[in-house]
Amino acid sequence: MKVLDAYNREILDGMIEKLDEYGFFDYSDATTWDFECAGKADFTFHTGINIEYGCTKIVFIDCDNDCEWVLKTNIKSDIQNEYYDYCRKEADNFKIACETHVDDYFAACYFYKEVYGREFYVQELVNIDEESFSSSCYDYVSSRYSKDYEYIEDEDERNDRINEIFYDMADEDRIYAIFCDIPTEKITAIVDFIDGMGINDLHTGNFGYRGDQPVILDYSGF
Repeated sequence: MKVLDAYNREILDGMIEKLDEYGFFDYSDATTWDFECAGKADFTFHTGINIEYGCTKIVFIDCDNDCEWVLKTNIKSDIQNEYYDYCRKEADNFKIACETHVDDYFAACYFYKEVYGREFYVQELVNIDEESFSSSCYDYVSSRYSKDYEYIEDEDERNDRINEIFYDMADEDRIYAIFCDIPTEKITAIVDFIDGMGINDLHTGNFGYRGDQPVILDYSGF
């Protein structure tokens, strides 16, 4: 299990201090702060911190040091219902993943600290290669369904059918495609876990690599 050491804590705390300098804690909505105060490119240039957004979370990535973790927080800090606290939900999901022995296939996520009423979480930094994951998914669909469309003589029409399936893949099929090199029983355990925890929206941008091992990095669902 990946451990958050003193070196990485120092970098993470420095990131939070820079956020404070840029007025981050004066806003309950991170997107409003970004638009009105910081500006993504300007903030990154002056702080060495890159900003990435999902639908529910904002992620801060240190660019100047060898930090092995990223900071995550909810886009809105004034969470009224725990169900919509997606960062906490992700950390809770990871805890259960550890208990059910599928944590090797998820980027580690833990609560870090609360600063001025806003909760921060840390997640293991992994390499993102969406093109590679898209290729794996396309190959999976093509190998699985191409024979079903052999009767279609027009090659473009046949490829269109394959592409329709590729773009509409179920989360379960993406798991089987991306984790194709691990034992089938492990893939089944991952699928059972995401089904049981209600994890959805596992598009190719929600996967990364820990070395050569694919892992899921956004698993709160919504």
